[in-house]
Amino acid sequence: MRKLSIISTLVTVSVASVAMAAFAELAVGDFVVPALALDEEWVFQQCGDDLGEIETRFTPRAVRIDVKQNGFCLLASAPNWQVNVFRPRERVFWSCPLEKFQALILTNPFASPEARVFVPALLEGEKHPPVGTYSAPLKRTASGYIHGLAYSRYIQEGKWGLSVFSVADDIKVDYKIAELLCRFFVIPVVHQIPLEDSLQSREAGSFSARHKSVQNLPFQKMDYADDYRRGPVVHLKTKSWKKIAANPADFVLPPCRRVNDVLDVSYSPAMKNGLTNAADALYSDEKPAAKQK
Repeated sequence: MRKLSIISTLVTVSVASVAMAAFAELAVGDFVVPALALDEEWVFQQCGDDLGEIETRFTPRAVRIDVKQNGFCLLASAPNWQVNVFRPRERVFWSCPLEKFQALILTNPFASPEARVFVPALLEGEKHPPVGTYSAPLKRTASGYIHGLAYSRYIQEGKWGLSVFSVADDIKVDYKIAELLCRFFVIPVVHQIPLEDSLQSREAGSFSARHKSVQNLPFQKMDYADDYRRGPVVHLKTKSWKKIAANPADFVLPPCRRVNDVLDVSYSPAMKNGLTNAADALYSDEKPAAKQK
């Protein structure tokens, strides 16, 4: 009986191992879950004035970003690094290549994946500035520790003001993970994990102050092109972090329906209705002014 019990246990372990191996290479749509069993998983609790609470998880070859305020998440992994934007409650997802992803498409109905070109950041002293979104040089101004993580701080003078951001120096992951996070948090692509980001704006007032119909929309401030707030605006702050044993399930895109419009994922149906109502109200506000002309 003891021998049979041992054999049964071995068979069970063998079957479980085969199942885990199959699970580790599970393909769902354009998403492939890499083998993660021996990897560590970093878990960051982050926040910002625009994004609210965010949980970022990554291993050396996979990444997940949960935007709790808006109820969606982003998933990407080696080898193809396709960016999948997933809404768990409605079970829908939208997908695009990493090189075409930008955060603005998640909130702006008029943005498109091809609209913005991201290039690696130009460090101070480098010659031949690249043509693209971030051609202004970066200046390294400080280093130290944030919650025990070594960081480097950079500043960049841009069109909208002075950008100040910090990135982790010692976290080693695939540079595609850092690139996705830089694109998501709208900082220069420096191939390091973003920890903090703020913008000192040159302008006064704000779009929402001038158009009251959009003041109550939780996502309106994420359109940085219309950001005219005074003083420093904190786009990203790291509150805490930890390392745990990697769980492949954290990076799985479950069976769900693909949609053609990313706003069907980044906005809930109620939020989309609010956006439509705000646009109608905004048009009504502007219409009398147009008549006077």
